Amino acid sequence: MRDQPTLEPRARIVGTLASTTTLTGSYDASGLWFRIAEGAFKGRWVTSAVLVATTARAVNGRLPMSAVTRLPSWSVNVSNLPHEPRYLSRAAAVGYLGLAAAFKARFGVALTITEAYRTLSRQQLLYRTLGYPRAAVPGTSNHGLGNAIDFGIARTNAINSPLYFGRSYDVWLTANSKRWGFDRPDYMDRRGSNPEWWHYNFVG
Repeated sequence: MRDQPTLEPRARIVGTLASTTTLTGSYDASGLWFRIAEGAFKGRWVTSAVLVATTARAVNGRLPMSAVTRLPSWSVNVSNLPHEPRYLSRAAAVGYLGLAAAFKARFGVALTITEAYRTLSRQQLLYRTLGYPRAAVPGTSNHGLGNAIDFGIARTNAINSPLYFGRSYDVWLTANSKRWGFDRPDYMDRRGSNPEWWHYNFVG
């Protein structure tokens, strides 16, 4: 919980809320921040990446281009949609670039992205193709808010990727990604109900 919306992933946090807390308020124009309107935390802001709200469906996958940041061309994993740029929410983009720089310094290779911000139409396609839980119900994915990344390393796949659970890149990301605001949900961890070694959410 913060004093105001921010683009900086390490900006000052002024408090925390239990995961079961019910909030009343409204999203900003980008849909990336939620302002609390009632109670002890009135006036504070919470990133929408950690909220579960039916009203979030109104913007999920429909963000205006002004609400997302285009990532540099080197971030695009050529094994998936090689000619399409990748976008993230502004705060997530700042976090990713910091994380990627540290990763490059450690391993000497680019931490590229197979999927980032995902439009509603693409989420609908994946949902029809893969089904739940491989693909989130359209309108509920963190990808649709520009707050999720599927990482990939160029010229590797699931079988030989060093990003796979327990391998060198995965161990480093698991230990360090939170410094830049990213985390992999428990249910996507190796022993989770829907393991995805490539997926991280921006949680601020």
